[in-house]
Formats: sequence, C-alpha cells, structure tokens
Amino acid sequence: MARKPIKRRKLNTVIKIICEGRTEYLYFEEIRQSLKGSEIKIDPKISDNSSCIGVVKFAEKNYSDLSDDIKVFCIFDKDKNTKKNYEKAIKIAKKNKFEIVLSNPCFEVWFFAHYCEVFKLISTSKLQDEMKKKLGENFKTSRHNYEKLKINTQKAINNAKFFAKRNENDNLDKFSEGGNPSSDIYKVIEYIQEKSKKQL
Repeated sequence: MARKPIKRRKLNTVIKIICEGRTEYLYFEEIRQSLKGSEIKIDPKISDNSSCIGVVKFAEKNYSDLSDDIKVFCIFDKDKNTKKNYEKAIKIAKKNKFEIVLSNPCFEVWFFAHYCEVFKLISTSKLQDEMKKKLGENFKTSRHNYEKLKINTQKAINNAKFFAKRNENDNLDKFSEGGNPSSDIYKVIEYIQEKSKKQL
C-alpha cells in the first residue's frame, strides 16, 4: 500500500537578515531557533565585508530579484561608516528593495534599550562596557543574549521608537551625531512578530 504524501507546512514569509558582525548574527540566529515550526523562515547571514556598502552588496550578490514574499534586511552600525558611503548603501538597497537597518552608534544600543531609556549621546565603548555588566564579559560571542533579553523586548521596541520619534520631531539625521542613540532593529523585530504571529 502506497504511503500518503506528507503534507508540509507552507512558509508564508522568508526573512533574510544580513549582518555586519557576529553579535548581531548570533542574536537573530537564536530568534530563528526559537521560531522553528512557525510559518516563517529567518535566515541570518554575516556579510563578508562589514562596511555598510559591503553589507548591501553582499545582499545584492546573493538576494537580488527575489519574490515578494522574501524580505531582506541589511543591518549595520554607524560606527566608522562615512555619510557618503551610507548614502551609497541606501541607493543600492532601494534599487533592490532591501531595507536598511541602522544602529547609531552600534548594535549594542539595541541591547541597552532593553534595560533603560537612553536620552543622550553614548559611545560604542560605553555601551559595550554596560553590556558586559548586564550580559557577561563574553556577550559579543554569546549564543544566549536573546534568551536573557527577551523579557524586555517590548520595552526595547518602545525605547527605539522613542529615539526614532525624537529624531523625526527634531529633524535629526539618524546617521549624524545628533541621531545617537538610535536603532532601527525594532523594525525587524516587529516584522518578525507580525509575520510569525508570535511575541518575541
């Protein structure tokens, strides 16, 4: 007797996340693991070039001409990127319908937003020192940051939205020093929540 074919769950959305570094990759990889069995597929990758242009060109090389049900996020920090290169990266992203996700000054501002509101300029070194206190000395290579942070995900989203609204109200360029602190990571998280119908 022939076996009945196994019905496989149809994926509604594939989310490609191109990261400039390992800390971001591990965070989204942990989220990917937590959503196994859901109707979305999260696929984080580390770009072979960590500059903003390198990240979007990596995405362009691997994910251009994708179908509408595949979303591509290009994640990078302000850090040492120049405004000129940032503007070039935006042009490449728009051409390919990728979404730019910027953190100013760095990705750790998203982690910090889980703990407290940041109302003034903060340096990458200060953020990393704070995260070492809260997440451990080896937080940059930890596979458990999301597990430790997830209880405060909504708080981080609210704080990140506050940063974005402040920038908009004050007409601040989020890439400028005036746009520090800020992070667009909340857009990725909310997109994942919307498509997976799960709270992170």
